[in-house]
Amino acid sequence: DAVAALHAIDDPIERAREAGELLQVIRETTPEVASVRQAAIQELRSKPLSYRAIGDLLGIHFTRVKQIETGDPTRGWKKSATDSDSS
Repeated sequence: DAVAALHAIDDPIERAREAGELLQVIRETTPEVASVRQAAIQELRSKPLSYRAIGDLLGIHFTRVKQIETGDPTRGWKKSATDSDSS
């Protein structure tokens, strides 16, 4: 496990450098990995399998399956203009 290997590095300078390199790889490969997942889900939908069935197979909610299939952004919840803070 790459993260466990990072934790095992005693020297904090080396640990930080290695973590930075790993983060760069993650940033560079994330779109490609996401594309592979999306294509796999689209292939499963063509079988045809329901969103719920695919979600059960992958261990994710069926609405997330649809979001991945269609490429909908899911970068967290957005507050509506009518929501107010209680603080």
